[in-house]
Amino acid sequence: MFGVTMEMEQFDCPFIDTTADHDVSFSATHWQLDTAARKLDTRMFVRAEDRHELSNGLATLREHENLADYKLHTKEGGESVIHTTIEETHAMSTIMDHGG
Repeated sequence: MFGVTMEMEQFDCPFIDTTADHDVSFSATHWQLDTAARKLDTRMFVRAEDRHELSNGLATLREHENLADYKLHTKEGGESVIHTTIEETHAMSTIMDHGG
């Protein structure tokens, strides 16, 4: 088995781009890559220091050009659970195009 660790800046990814502007963190609880549609479906746990920063981060995420779909499931204080679909990023397409 091989393990690969990458560190990159990927601003076509809505999650990475949002964290560059807001102090929020995203943790995927479930994800599924639809290779035919070239989209990534995720359920995410989102955390911020407070409700205000969370609201600002989620607003930025919703406005991102690579976000195809967004649903807010729960939001309390500085935490929320969301369901998103994002367009394939450059990193995802590079990995998929090379058999990853």
